[in-house]
Amino acid sequence: MRQPIPSFEEFSRLLEAMVAQVPPEFLRGLGGIYAVPEERRDGNSKDVYLLGEYHQRQDGKFVFLYYGSFLAMGWRDGRKFERELRDTLLHELRHHWEEAAGLPDLRREDAERLDGFRRRGGTRRRGRERRSSAAEVGRALAFVLGVIATMLAIAFALELLGRL
Repeated sequence: MRQPIPSFEEFSRLLEAMVAQVPPEFLRGLGGIYAVPEERRDGNSKDVYLLGEYHQRQDGKFVFLYYGSFLAMGWRDGRKFERELRDTLLHELRHHWEEAAGLPDLRREDAERLDGFRRRGGTRRRGRERRSSAAEVGRALAFVLGVIATMLAIAFALELLGRL
């Protein structure tokens, strides 16, 4: 049975609950994580909805998640919606960790994915192939290793700063 799509208020509460589960050291240096009711589109490709964004500004570092963009994706099941929210939050937090460590990997991956989307003419692939469980495990392992590498790089940088 399908779960209903959450309202903006439910989306915000769900996001708050997810953030509360993130260990505090992974949120260090982040000015806030915000649910935004509007949709957001890529400035160069109006066919692309941005589900979330990581911003480094003069007033701090922030994550924004766009409820309207999640709605625009047309998902019909609240579980899919919730899964995508979790994945997007982790994606944006990975930007925060990698940027803090000076690692541009995810930024480069995002640019390549967007470039591929533009080359295909902006159309989404329907019926994406289901990843095998081995591929899912590999993807999760790569993510965890990336987080560990980022945390080690941050610890190394902090240690170096302490010696100066």
